[in-house]
Amino acid sequence: MNIAENILKYHLRNVYFFCGTACGGKTTISKALAEKHGFLWVDGDVGSEEYKLIADTEHQPAMMKMPGFKRDMDWEEYFDRPFREYHKLLEASGKEQRPMTLLELIKLADTQKVVVDTHMPIKLMKSLTDYNRVVFLVTDTDRIVRDYLNRPGHQEIYDLIMTLQEPERKLENLYQMLRYGNELFLDELYESDVLYISRDDNSTVADTLAQVERHFGLKS
Repeated sequence: MNIAENILKYHLRNVYFFCGTACGGKTTISKALAEKHGFLWVDGDVGSEEYKLIADTEHQPAMMKMPGFKRDMDWEEYFDRPFREYHKLLEASGKEQRPMTLLELIKLADTQKVVVDTHMPIKLMKSLTDYNRVVFLVTDTDRIVRDYLNRPGHQEIYDLIMTLQEPERKLENLYQMLRYGNELFLDELYESDVLYISRDDNSTVADTLAQVERHFGLKS
């Protein structure tokens, strides 16, 4: 069953979307916006614990191969995938999870403003919401490779990889996947007409938040 775009847009009218790349500032800026304006903040995995109970191999085969869903996870196999295959799995899993995330957002945004930190594709976002309800926060590939495993919650990924066979090769495989996926995303982004803000060494939370507020119509 397909739901018409105008119906989805109506039910998501109270949602401010933060999308983009890893290390682009989505979590930091979205939380700052929500706190300043008294909006509800949620991350893109909203309801993930519930997903684990209802996801199955017939309807969500890619999700069931991901950490947190696959109960007998073979970490050697997971991190040993060729980087293009690794990226393809992440994309497929994200696609399967999106209907669950959108349904949860519709429920949460029924009577309140919601700020969501998520990983929705550019084309999809243009069909789900208006121009001034989504912003893409991005950074360059070198920064992602440098900072990805230093982010909160990601140190455990590094620690896990270091327990596996040939950990340096598996780390490089992860970095290749990040480079590959980020370059694909940025190529598409630069050809689009959505608003994006690039994080660099001169970026500050205050300046980025102000840009986002103006874009969302929350600041003159």
